[in-house]
Amino acid sequence: MNGVFRLYNIMNWLVVIFLLLTKVLSVEASKRPTATVTLREPVRSGDAPRNHEVNPQNDIEADGFSGNITYQWTAISKPDGITGDVNITRDFFGIFEFNGFNALGTPQAISGIYEFELRASDANGNVATTILTIVQIPPVNSPPLVIIDPLPTPNLILPVTNVLLEGTIEDPTNEISTSAWSQVSGPTPISFPTIGTIPIGIRSTETDINLNDLQPGTYELTLSSTDDGGLTGTASITFNVLPPPSSLAVSIDPVMNPESPVPINGTITGINELNDRIRYEWTQDPGNPATITLPEAAFVALGNTEQASSIEVADVPFGSYTFTLTATDEYYNVSEEASITILFRPPVVIEPSKVFTPNGDGINDEWVVENVEDFPELAVTIINERGAIVFEAQSYATERWNGLYNGQAAPEGAYYYVFTDTIDGTEVRGSFVLLR
Repeated sequence: MNGVFRLYNIMNWLVVIFLLLTKVLSVEASKRPTATVTLREPVRSGDAPRNHEVNPQNDIEADGFSGNITYQWTAISKPDGITGDVNITRDFFGIFEFNGFNALGTPQAISGIYEFELRASDANGNVATTILTIVQIPPVNSPPLVIIDPLPTPNLILPVTNVLLEGTIEDPTNEISTSAWSQVSGPTPISFPTIGTIPIGIRSTETDINLNDLQPGTYELTLSSTDDGGLTGTASITFNVLPPPSSLAVSIDPVMNPESPVPINGTITGINELNDRIRYEWTQDPGNPATITLPEAAFVALGNTEQASSIEVADVPFGSYTFTLTATDEYYNVSEEASITILFRPPVVIEPSKVFTPNGDGINDEWVVENVEDFPELAVTIINERGAIVFEAQSYATERWNGLYNGQAAPEGAYYYVFTDTIDGTEVRGSFVLLR
């Protein structure tokens, strides 16, 4: 009986001790601070898709924990229409990252409100949670960005081989549904590659175009791209294809004894056979006595290396006329020219006196040549019977012979004259008698 009583008392004392310990532990627990975790920026927003990152060292405030803190992130809500898991990443240091793509990296309906729970805990059982809200604002659609890389030079010299045109297409917010090269202008058609669908964020680079088999001229090409939002971006490039340089030379055949009608013949040489922009044209000096109707400017046919061109001058007033033949390489803006001057005048008709009497009586003291004033271009040489030149003048219209030879009166006798046209070289010969 006494043993049972003693066991009963021991059990009562154990209960009392347990109750006292529980009360003490409860009091001690009430004295400890409550663990908390907060985000310095609990709500974040930005145009979708924007990358959001939370770094414990900079963005999280945690109190009431001891030792190392473990952070865990859990997606707890997402916008309607999002399929699959919301893709978030967490590294060893607890850095959280969200970019609006699912776990497979496929773009979702990324605009809307996302909520993530952050749970912080330590080895002593302290736990606290908070909520991060991310608002992904629907992006404003913009046309695809289309870029065509410029060529090293805007002028390509034939022959052209293996010239590469590179185009870049980018649209970070939409899928590229259609893209294509097209030719706006150019002397020959160009073949273009087919461009397929381009996913969001993927670039199409080095879209090659074969620039072989080109002809001289100016080409304009366009690269256009349309996204699934219906917006189109374009870029254009213009380049010139030039033949090799020509070595132009222009000449005009001389004209002797011009009598209406007068053909004037010119020739252009040194033309490169690949050049179709050699322009040639006749022009006239604006100071000429009359204006001649000249042919319109023309171009040398492709494949020719030489070009003849002629004009005809007829029934014009007497006077001096100057004509110029000009050849211009329009690809290189280089010109060459040649000119010719032609004097149209009446036939030379003069009447030299048959007798010359330079005796100082004021009559016929100079050798008279009728009409010589109309021909100032006539030079004269007078020779005596012994073959000696007694008088010379470049223009007998302005300088006459008075019968002196070396300052002395020339003796009587026969004298011979030669009139020379200084323009065309024709001569008029004859003789006269000097009497005293």
